[in-house]
Amino acid sequence: MNRAAYDMLTARLRWPSPRVRWETARTIARFVEAGERAARESLTDWIGRRTLESEIAIALGVIDGFGLEDHFEPAGLSEAIKVPSVLSDRLMAAMFGDSHRSGVDRHRFSPDAEVELPAAVDRCFDRYRRFAVPPVFDMTLRAIEKSTRAPLVARWRHEWRWLQALQERPVTEYPDHFFSPSTKGEVGSFDGAQREVFATAFLRTLHWAHCALGAPIDVMEHYSLIAITTNRGLARVEPRRRKPWARLTLPPRDDWRQEAEELWIGACSSSKGNEHPIAVNVRHVEKTGFIDHRLTLAAVPSGMPLADHGPSAFKSLVFDDNREFGGHVGPVRAIGKGEIDGPIALAQTVSPRNWGRFHIDLAQEITLLSPIFTGGTMRIEGRDREIVGNVGRMTVTRWHYWLSGWAPASPAEMLTSVPSVTTVRRDILDLLEVRLGIRYVIWARTVRGIRSDGYSPLNVSEAKAWVEP
Repeated sequence: MNRAAYDMLTARLRWPSPRVRWETARTIARFVEAGERAARESLTDWIGRRTLESEIAIALGVIDGFGLEDHFEPAGLSEAIKVPSVLSDRLMAAMFGDSHRSGVDRHRFSPDAEVELPAAVDRCFDRYRRFAVPPVFDMTLRAIEKSTRAPLVARWRHEWRWLQALQERPVTEYPDHFFSPSTKGEVGSFDGAQREVFATAFLRTLHWAHCALGAPIDVMEHYSLIAITTNRGLARVEPRRRKPWARLTLPPRDDWRQEAEELWIGACSSSKGNEHPIAVNVRHVEKTGFIDHRLTLAAVPSGMPLADHGPSAFKSLVFDDNREFGGHVGPVRAIGKGEIDGPIALAQTVSPRNWGRFHIDLAQEITLLSPIFTGGTMRIEGRDREIVGNVGRMTVTRWHYWLSGWAPASPAEMLTSVPSVTTVRRDILDLLEVRLGIRYVIWARTVRGIRSDGYSPLNVSEAKAWVEP
């Protein structure tokens, strides 16, 4: 490709959809690894044009997340960074060593004086701060504020207001597109632009906490990882090709239960010979509607009649991953015989504490066999085409997804963000069945939405029931 084509590709790092930005990063990484000089120069020049600290982190996140640091000159990157932050310093130091930190004297935060904003804009901070960026931004500052009594949320708002006054970042209720003279023709989304204003104000708040309150800089850099865009390891987990059994069509079939059963049979037949699915999530979206099937294998005490409600589930497990995806979950005590007093799902959601913002949909859908069934410690790892859970040296559970059907925007009523399958070794399921005195049953839940055309309201219905495997 020529340089103009690379510049068009790099500009997509600011697109509103996390999926588009991730695929853009993945494509840039392939060209950089292939030795394309123009790809490296395009990314470096893009860094040099950024005026928001969080956008610098987006570009550095591509280099860090895909381990591309050997392809870049640290001096050239340092020179390109016009608005460094605690996060850019953390990433530069991790890739190239502490000598390549910019130094806190170059970091910015706003004057203490208040700035005037139109009332309609001023209201947007409280209205959208848990929407424009993940809620963990707000939760983290509130947690620090509670323990230190430092006014960090108020300072976040202060930094955001100053950025609103200085940046050409329109605010709107709905996604839209604009051409801005200040960005020289780059196309972006109103809400996408606001996302980076919120994230940059967050990074500036952390720097202010260090300078004004004496908060340790290493602690602030650790909290800055919340604004990271790409995790090493997770960045390279590519989707698998969707299997023929997972293809759905509209309008939905009248017999949703039979369709769910066929999906489960298809997942079983396509799994490796020594593995069995414990969670199957399949979705299909068109302008005229959607279908969303979630199938969960549950453990039920032998002889217990099934109730009308679905299985209980363990809360999501969060593990510390720093910049690299993967970590240990546990240790936990294995559940014993007689401790299961009702249907319980075998799969449990596991999420990295500092997931990249490019991966937010994906990270919230990762499910593996709950460690409570195996006991001890489970090690979560990202591989090229799957995420696995290991107990000791043995891989006991796998999660993989496919990109087909994963859309940038979906009806709010849908259950599934990313179509996926979770599997477990069959011998482990057999051992659990004997040791715990249980049997396995499938809980099927289906949500369907249909409209007469692309603009009419959706008619949404839901069905759920137990299905014998």
